[in-house]
Amino acid sequence: MKRGLFKHSGEMNVGAPVLMLVGGGIGGFFIAFVVTFLGDWLPFLMLRLFLLGGYMFALNFMNNFLMEKGHLRNPTLAGVFGFLVGAITWYWSWVALFYLGTDDGMIVLNPAHLWTLASVVADQGYWEFEDSTMGAGVTWTLWAFEVLIVVGGAGYFAREHLRETGYCEDCSHWLHTTTTTGPFNQVEDPRTFRRNLEDGVVEPLFNLEVAQSNPFWMVDVTTCDQCQNFNLGRLVEVTIDDENKTKRDELTGWFHMTADEVDQVTALAESFRED
Repeated sequence: MKRGLFKHSGEMNVGAPVLMLVGGGIGGFFIAFVVTFLGDWLPFLMLRLFLLGGYMFALNFMNNFLMEKGHLRNPTLAGVFGFLVGAITWYWSWVALFYLGTDDGMIVLNPAHLWTLASVVADQGYWEFEDSTMGAGVTWTLWAFEVLIVVGGAGYFAREHLRETGYCEDCSHWLHTTTTTGPFNQVEDPRTFRRNLEDGVVEPLFNLEVAQSNPFWMVDVTTCDQCQNFNLGRLVEVTIDDENKTKRDELTGWFHMTADEVDQVTALAESFRED
């Protein structure tokens, strides 16, 4: 039984790189054309910001799906492939932009030609704000921010998704179901408590008391649905503000737990509710 913080094995299926790049290229093509088509209906900058959020969501969803299908368990490679898929999708966005912007549906794949056309579009003005067309300098700056957000975000969120998603090597199964138990009072020395959990000392969890203050602690638990023998836990601080809004802060990464330890923590929380 492993103890301490969970770490991915770093392995992946042999075809994972091909799946990520080819699947991402095909999926990115459709995402790019749909987003670009919708962008033609939204000539105003503020409306396109909402569309940009949808663009990122679709791209990240696709990346996560492909990584899991390829059983990619290397956070660094996940970031690299996520970045590359983001760059491919962004490139398709430029192809789609000029395809939809020409009467005869011109397909431009040459990067040099795309750059020339982009320069012309920037000089003419592409975005409107308060009924005025923005100049080339502002247009290029906004495009630069877009590429940083979309492409950089694709790499970052792919890496973070993998780091936050457990994987049972015995069953080749991703862990997506999370339950939360608590609430528990915080301890006097939270730093040592958290360090012990991350070092594999889980027993202090069993000495926690029912929460009588705000903020309080909860314990997230995720279990392999196939074998039921692989469990991960994470300590979370929960704060409820005056407007009854809940804020969650993850105090530890995922740490290994046995099934008996999960049962003990769950029973402890249930005993509090019974009292």
